[in-house]
Amino acid sequence: MAEIIPLEMAQTQAKMELAARIEDLMKAKGWNKKQLAAAVGKQPSEVTKWCSGTQNLTMDVLTEIAFALEVELASLFIKSPQQSVKQV
Repeated sequence: MAEIIPLEMAQTQAKMELAARIEDLMKAKGWNKKQLAAAVGKQPSEVTKWCSGTQNLTMDVLTEIAFALEVELASLFIKSPQQSVKQV
């Protein structure tokens, strides 16, 4: 862990927070990964990758997710009060 530079830590943290936010929004809508996958025309395994916090999601994919969840794109980047992602 000592070899991880601060930028890499920040990038990993941002991905984890984004993944947690997407899952929070799915839960708020009453959806599981299969339902989100159907809404964006992807395989459930793709949504699993998104929710793992390891994917570098493009703006296009983020826009698809926001559209499917019926939220503003910017809201994907807002932490919800119950969101608890451990610091990396």
